[in-house]
Amino acid sequence: MIFRVFSPCLRLSPYIENIWIQEDLQSVNYGTLNPIKVLPSTSVIMGFQYGNPQEAIRDGHRSVLSPHGVAGLQTGPVLYKNLGAIGSIIVRFKPWGASAFFKNPIADFKDQNTDANLIYGRGSTGEVRDKILECTTPEARVAVVEEYLTARLLDKPVDRAMVQVIQSIQNAQGLKRVEELAREAGLSKRQLERKFQDIVGISPKKFSSIVRFQAALQLFRDNDTLTALAYDAGYFDQAHFIKDFQSYTGQSPESFFARKLQPQLSQVFNAKSKLTQFYHSIYQ
Repeated sequence: MIFRVFSPCLRLSPYIENIWIQEDLQSVNYGTLNPIKVLPSTSVIMGFQYGNPQEAIRDGHRSVLSPHGVAGLQTGPVLYKNLGAIGSIIVRFKPWGASAFFKNPIADFKDQNTDANLIYGRGSTGEVRDKILECTTPEARVAVVEEYLTARLLDKPVDRAMVQVIQSIQNAQGLKRVEELAREAGLSKRQLERKFQDIVGISPKKFSSIVRFQAALQLFRDNDTLTALAYDAGYFDQAHFIKDFQSYTGQSPESFFARKLQPQLSQVFNAKSKLTQFYHSIYQ
């Protein structure tokens, strides 16, 4: 098993958070035995798979994924299951970053896994996959992906006002009202919502809700009561917390937190601040 995290090259760093590479090239591997449950986050993902395919299970519906595709912002849990030996390169865009690579509205990708051939035209998948397979090191594979992305970077400057809005939401752990965000940006509420939807792919209210939910995951400790956790994370009351939690995980908070053995790779995907800790404990 190989799992490594790379910072993007300088040209891509304004748009991309990081690039992960995972190889599990055994015929029976972690992902075939334990589907990876990925929870809503603030990142659009681009994936490159080599080896056997992977399937997504969303709301009980199974679909085999393209070797190269885009996963938009999701508003519910998705299970990913390897169908055999597989290597994956995962590009995590910054919340504002994906819009610099796609002519399609980012909202079109929401809650979808989209074949890159439908975005960039036929042949896109095979060309980059062949180049990745020719490489012999993780560094070389990532370099191929960076070259591919650089060639598809649109002449589209980063909207600094929206970056500041997004960072304000994140710094406040999702607790700022949309009206306050609009006032800080010097925009009307409607203007902010329209620009935010265009760049991020969901409304600022929904984005804030996901940020607050992710903050609750980070705040949880084994001896916490759900009431204390809900208030610590800024929820108005426990009922709102439970409603969001069930929507975003498909489980009650009690059920989710009682499962001490949430698949470890899922924890890597769902807890960015703990990524290094999990990397050292699982893969070394």
